[in-house]
Amino acid sequence: MGSRNIFTRIDEGADRQPAGENKNRGVRRTWPAVGLLVLLLLAGAGYVLADTAQPGGADDPLVTKSYVLQQVDMLKEQIVLLRQDLDKNKQLVDQIQQKVEQQGTAGGGGPGVWQIVELEKGQTLVGGAGCELVLRGGTATALDPTGNGLSNLTAGADLKNGAAVPRNHLLLVPRDDGRGLKATANKVWVMYRGSVTVKK
Repeated sequence: MGSRNIFTRIDEGADRQPAGENKNRGVRRTWPAVGLLVLLLLAGAGYVLADTAQPGGADDPLVTKSYVLQQVDMLKEQIVLLRQDLDKNKQLVDQIQQKVEQQGTAGGGGPGVWQIVELEKGQTLVGGAGCELVLRGGTATALDPTGNGLSNLTAGADLKNGAAVPRNHLLLVPRDDGRGLKATANKVWVMYRGSVTVKK
């Protein structure tokens, strides 16, 4: 009995591990998890750094002072060209406005609309190219600085400079060369279609 108890205790003591060795086993099991976590953190940091544009790289290049000045000069040239275009457009608008004002001096009206203008003695009405004139009241003479005459479509003849204009005859101004009518009565009414300019 006594000897059996002694061997039993020896065997049981052989199965037991010292307290320090159990702690070492726990530490050994923890290290692989810590190493894996560190690797994951390093991989994530590398991805973030790779995704961020580096100064001087392809996504964020550095430029020289000369390059910046060159770009500024190009912008200045573009601004000068734009100003020139604006000036040209402004001149074109002014020319169109002047023509509109000249056409409107006798009351305005489009090329396909008949208008009536009242003239005083000594005033002249100069028609543009293709302008049609009809003397409705008063007296007037033909105005023709070219010597070719004012076309009288009703009579089928030309009215030379200074010739009396018959009433209710359809007259045609072939070209924009100064041909028209001159009022010889105190009040003269002329019906016209097209562009005209009244002069004193």
